[in-house]
Amino acid sequence: MTELVVENGMDFEYTSQLRQDEGSLIFVGSGLVGIFAIPPQSPSFDIVGHCSGRCTSEMIPLTGAEVQAVALHTHVTGRRMRLKQIRGNTELPWIENDDNYEFAYQPLRLINDPPTIRPGDQLTMQCNYDNTGTNGSTSSGYATRDEMCTAFILLNKKVPYLLCSSEYPSEKLFNRFGIRNMTWELERHERIVTSAVDPSNEGLSMGEVVGNWSSWTTQERTEWEREMMYSNHNGNCPNVRVVGQLAYAIIRLQEATGGLITVPVIEEANPTRQSMRTPIPAGPVSYPIGITTYVPPNACRNVDPFSNTNNPLGGLGGGATLLPNIPQLFRERLNTLLPNSSQNAFGGFINRFTG
Repeated sequence: MTELVVENGMDFEYTSQLRQDEGSLIFVGSGLVGIFAIPPQSPSFDIVGHCSGRCTSEMIPLTGAEVQAVALHTHVTGRRMRLKQIRGNTELPWIENDDNYEFAYQPLRLINDPPTIRPGDQLTMQCNYDNTGTNGSTSSGYATRDEMCTAFILLNKKVPYLLCSSEYPSEKLFNRFGIRNMTWELERHERIVTSAVDPSNEGLSMGEVVGNWSSWTTQERTEWEREMMYSNHNGNCPNVRVVGQLAYAIIRLQEATGGLITVPVIEEANPTRQSMRTPIPAGPVSYPIGITTYVPPNACRNVDPFSNTNNPLGGLGGGATLLPNIPQLFRERLNTLLPNSSQNAFGGFINRFTG
């Protein structure tokens, strides 16, 4: 291996001809800081995360924002995913879905006929899991053995937000499993229970406590699944510009330290209905009940996944059309949405990848 030569680098280009609109990437789904728990040996268990209508009323411009592409993300026990859009009392066609999710294949899926998100729409990310091939229960977290339920959405408008999510209230989960307090242990990379109603649970991971809670009958699994799905969640959609301003103010107060740390104030572009939001939970949000649900087209009909016709069936298609020259389409979409420096840096990678 002494003759191995590795080359890497980035290409940047600059222009004075700015686009009328710039895109942005936002995270939607179950909050990364929140907690959910899937009982052990569950062959089919659903988790949801919401972006509330209250949040989209503040995030999305009055003219709406088109969804240009979506990347769905769970870990290894994820099986099916739906990114739902609810407007009023009607569930619109799914923005994206995958009935055969594969952790090792997570593309950014281009949307052929981009749907428009309007202020007041609710977005719900629904994920289905099968953890029968693992030992013990599964909880939310960053490790591959843990789980997430998220979608990364590429919009054609720049908004001063990075995420819009919801979390099942931690205190309710604690009460159910007799947990009084727990902490993140760096060495074990797990949440460890430090205080519990049953002292024998202290020192165990949250997953161990959930797994030992009962024998988890089918009825108990169903009740717990429905509890986490349909109960009120804590919604969250912090305005990152406000966060930047708060951090900047704190740093100004600490100038006596020499000002070694700086946090840029994020400038506002394309003002939304409300230009400022405090970075705190945005109130309750829940899975909509009593609405007209979306029924997808008959999945039995023949669809060529490599044709130029929309494939609404999900799986590898979803709202996207699979074409042989995806890198070219991706490059064109990036050129339309993102700043030149970012586009060309990534475009350089695409050129090398396809060249």
